[in-house]
Amino acid sequence: MKKTELMSLRSKLDKIDEKLLKVLNQRFNITRQIGKLKAEKNLPEQDKNRENEKLQQLATLAKEFKIDQEFIQKLYRLIFKQVVSEHKQIKRHSLTQT
Repeated sequence: MKKTELMSLRSKLDKIDEKLLKVLNQRFNITRQIGKLKAEKNLPEQDKNRENEKLQQLATLAKEFKIDQEFIQKLYRLIFKQVVSEHKQIKRHSLTQT
């Protein structure tokens, strides 16, 4: 493999990484809105049933895309953990505002 070919492939990866982060940012913006709604309605920060359903859907998609299902589930568990943490923070903030 030539160095220019390697650089070209890495450049493509850099662009994909930027797109992934933009999509992740969009996802977190939506989950923050959900966190605000949950705080307003006094709903629990975490919905284990929803998480389990989502993990099953993602495992199916991962299989279709030939991506390691266990990796995708670990990745999303990490994302869910961050979301729940933010929801707790939003709820604490909303309680101090009332």
